[in-house]
Amino acid sequence: MRDIMARPETELSHADAVLELVQLKYALGHEKYKADPWPCMLVKSDINSKLEAVCDGMNEELKYVFDKYIGCDTESWKEVDLLETIRTVIMAAASRFTVGFPLCRNEAYLRACWKVNDGIVMNGGLTGATPRLLRPIVGPLITMKLRRSIEQVKKQVEPIYHQRVQALSQQNSAEKPASEEPQDLFQQMLCYAQRERPGELHDLPSMSRRLCFANFAAVHQTTLLVTNMILNIVSSDSQYNTISVLRDEVNDVIGPDSDTKWTKYKVAQMIKSDSVARETMRLYSNTNRGVFRKVLVEGVKTEDGIELPKGAYVSFLGRPLQCDPEAFEDPFEYDPFRFSRIREQAPRDTKGRSSASHLSFVSTSPEHLPFGHGGHSCPGRFLVDFEVKMIVAYLLMNYDIEFPAEYKGQRPANRWMAEALVPPSGARIRIKRRS
Repeated sequence: MRDIMARPETELSHADAVLELVQLKYALGHEKYKADPWPCMLVKSDINSKLEAVCDGMNEELKYVFDKYIGCDTESWKEVDLLETIRTVIMAAASRFTVGFPLCRNEAYLRACWKVNDGIVMNGGLTGATPRLLRPIVGPLITMKLRRSIEQVKKQVEPIYHQRVQALSQQNSAEKPASEEPQDLFQQMLCYAQRERPGELHDLPSMSRRLCFANFAAVHQTTLLVTNMILNIVSSDSQYNTISVLRDEVNDVIGPDSDTKWTKYKVAQMIKSDSVARETMRLYSNTNRGVFRKVLVEGVKTEDGIELPKGAYVSFLGRPLQCDPEAFEDPFEYDPFRFSRIREQAPRDTKGRSSASHLSFVSTSPEHLPFGHGGHSCPGRFLVDFEVKMIVAYLLMNYDIEFPAEYKGQRPANRWMAEALVPPSGARIRIKRRS
């Protein structure tokens, strides 16, 4: 794996491999959205440095969306479709990060974003399974509804787009201090385009498509992760007292007041929540492969002599390593505090840092590939770290949750779709606001 990751992009291409995996040429109409993925660079360079400010808004949005869609009834239990509920929560919270207030509460915008995400997933599966010679014919047919949904997103974004572009064109430091600018990804995209991609700045369709792909990256995998986490928390509660342990940690680290500011330091202290998330990724990762590359040139050989023909795709299976019985006791059993026990018992240096910090949720390694590994590992995983912990903390501190009686305390099994392991469709939980 080290050899593959060390090869230049001109030889083994990550971008070309992802283009094949997601079929962005047909989903968004052009390969440039992955070949030149500058919004992802902004997440890595700009947004990650402003995580605490970004997450203040997301935390506020979580309270709003939970109250709106789940309610505040402390007397009656409510049964909900877990995947659909979490998707609603995460789309709203992520939209606070991507486009800011008030568009993040626009129902038409959120519905259009859901349709775009569903269309991107369907296109990747169906167009990707189509023989290459037929893709120019089949791809546009498969993505007809997707293109209409992208147009709906563009329509909803258009007013703030024109408003912000006009403000940028008139802006100077004396007239409008940078601190007054919206603190969301779309604003960062416009500012970057003004400096580095002026042709795209005034191309609303292009900016809308880039925003759609940013939404997809922010919502799709996170929705699956949080859904799996909640199923695992409830199913493991009888054996590990998971819910009470996590509530105690939130109370100790964040405090009982949901208005308390979330900081990087506090998030890093939540090692039990972190363990729940990492163990979920270990056992229920949606993706079964990591370090995906396309061979672009002839004559490529690995360091152990394997010849990689031009046009071939290379990747590494993650699940066998993540479920290796030599590395994990009872590897197919979900143990919510598997990693926190190791981290709590590990020696610490003079600054109090654990020697097992490489077992954190955001850490990658050749043996843990849900976020990839190396230079192309997921740049948004630090935001996801904040997001999933905030969602689970708010849910557990403000609601009681349980399975319907017919589940008999056991989570419904995930299902395989080709190589993707996805949460069970229609899985339900019972939920009631805590007094």
